[in-house]
Amino acid sequence: MDGGLTTALATLAAALLLDTFYGEYPPSCHPVVWIGKAVSLLLKVAPQNGWWRPLIFGVFLASVVPALAVAATLAVLRLASPALGLGFFVGVFLLKASFALRELGIADQPRKLLKSVRGLDLVEMADSDRCCGFGGTFAVKYGEISTAIVDEKIANIEACGASVLVASDLGCLMHIAGRLAREGRAVEVRHFAEVLAGITEAPAICAGRPKRSPEPSA
Repeated sequence: MDGGLTTALATLAAALLLDTFYGEYPPSCHPVVWIGKAVSLLLKVAPQNGWWRPLIFGVFLASVVPALAVAATLAVLRLASPALGLGFFVGVFLLKASFALRELGIADQPRKLLKSVRGLDLVEMADSDRCCGFGGTFAVKYGEISTAIVDEKIANIEACGASVLVASDLGCLMHIAGRLAREGRAVEVRHFAEVLAGITEAPAICAGRPKRSPEPSA
């Protein structure tokens, strides 16, 4: 087995064990909380007058802060890789964080809102709280593992018989929708805000994307 794949499998297994037996990180150790605190500090100096200054500041928060977080993550992974075992522990720490329901505690609220939509039949799929395999840079660094995780997620989606997948995380939606489109599956993928607002006539995420071309035979 390839050394990189072995490391990826070991990282995934360790993260799953940590998630199962330890649970959520303390707030002081959670990367999502770190980003949230950084944004909270920046909001204290946000401009309040006019319209274009708050707009520019909002664009800065929505684009630059996540970009800096990604850059910091890549830098940590790169610096940790040469160190014996350190890269493994950093990978486990970051991957475990992606399994969580986040410190915001958002889990049942979107479901309650969706149940209020007339004509909507809400079906819960198995292991809906499990990671879709995206995890930002994890999907790039460990593509094979990321694909295996999202394929399991897609199997659960099809097993529940739903025709539309609804979620609130745009990263997860993009990842799952992309895989569904490449596999030629008919399930639509939408943000739950679209459903609440009744904006379902517009194309779903990745709708119309070409199916994956068959691999040429040797």
